[in-house]
Amino acid sequence: MEIKNWLNNDKLSFGLLLGLFIPVPVALIFAVILRLIQVNFLIMGETRLVNMFLLGIAVNIVMMRYYILKVSFINTAKGILIITLALVLLFFFFLKNSNFTLPF
Repeated sequence: MEIKNWLNNDKLSFGLLLGLFIPVPVALIFAVILRLIQVNFLIMGETRLVNMFLLGIAVNIVMMRYYILKVSFINTAKGILIITLALVLLFFFFLKNSNFTLPF
């Protein structure tokens, strides 16, 4: 019950923290799921970790929509938007052509 109260904050700083810390675990979950699919269906292709990072950033958009439409926390949604835009710019300026691949 305490987590539910913690997630009900309408603060810009809370949105910045959510937007920064949610994409990394989600990207790792996507990477593990993709690797399991590759192993089970014998599709051995090289997967770039930065593409999984971009999918993790997409989760921020879903969170932002939730905070705007469902609970009407505009300041939290603004924080998520700021971090999402910064991460997308980081991706396209620095990571798009990088050769980081998954180690497994």
